[in-house]
Amino acid sequence: MSERLRPPLTAPPAEWAKPDIVFNPLRLPPLPPVADATLLEQALTHKSSLTGTHVADPDPNVRERVEFDCNRRLEWAGDALFTWLVTEELFVRFPSATAGDLSILRQRLISNRTISHLAWAYGFGSALRCSHDNTRTRTGLVHQKIFADAFEAYLSAVAHAGAATATIDTLRSYIRRLLGPDCAEGLSLAAAEMRTRRLQGETEPLSPGQQVTSLKSPSAGETDGSGPLASAPSNQPTSSDVIAWSDRTVHNGWLSSLLVDDRVMATGHASKRVESRQRAMNNLLVRLSQHPPTRDLLLTAADHTEETT
Repeated sequence: MSERLRPPLTAPPAEWAKPDIVFNPLRLPPLPPVADATLLEQALTHKSSLTGTHVADPDPNVRERVEFDCNRRLEWAGDALFTWLVTEELFVRFPSATAGDLSILRQRLISNRTISHLAWAYGFGSALRCSHDNTRTRTGLVHQKIFADAFEAYLSAVAHAGAATATIDTLRSYIRRLLGPDCAEGLSLAAAEMRTRRLQGETEPLSPGQQVTSLKSPSAGETDGSGPLASAPSNQPTSSDVIAWSDRTVHNGWLSSLLVDDRVMATGHASKRVESRQRAMNNLLVRLSQHPPTRDLLLTAADHTEETT
């Protein structure tokens, strides 16, 4: 483990959503070290900590400097790297799992909900450079994403700091231990239960299947980390739910519907749930942009978002 990282003495923030896969903090394998001190520093630097700079600055040179000084590029590569390593390990570890089962397991493992808790357990809270406004004062969703991004950036720094073959082998070994039954508690059970349900002809997997997800308030728990509109699963929507996702499995993927006051506003279909939601959002945005008054509101909202990012 890096000298910069120390296991935390406290639990994760109360506003954080629970992980999709629980890891035993006492059985976590040591993080592979980052051989390059500069890359390590960059991996642990969030854009908000760079004083005098802003990602929405009108000067493109300032925006570029922020991009190169923070961990965004490393996170971009680390996201793909972590997904690939998890995919490879799941494929080997669960030979009886279908592609659909493996996709659900992978999504749970690589979600911001799960990765952020790993980052916390490894002590990223004491090492991550991030402004106060982006920690406890932000929603659980944003806070968890910052930690998840830092974890992925760290793995990317490991990969880019040494010889390619040696570091990839080191990371493979790390992921193998991380997803082992003593560490990734419940992973093997989840795979077994999904297979049992599938063989019994049930269309609903272990936990998502037919699922309604509230979008109204992150304070109820409960974002799933898959995007700014997603939050924790709720089997029965309450009367206070204003916006929600309804997801159900079909024979060739997922069908997602975006609900507003229980009315279907848009639907999307894809092999993965996150993609089906994205297609539903795209379909809705296309329809809204074709209505001039609504298009003007969207552009105004986009300008406001850039100013406050």
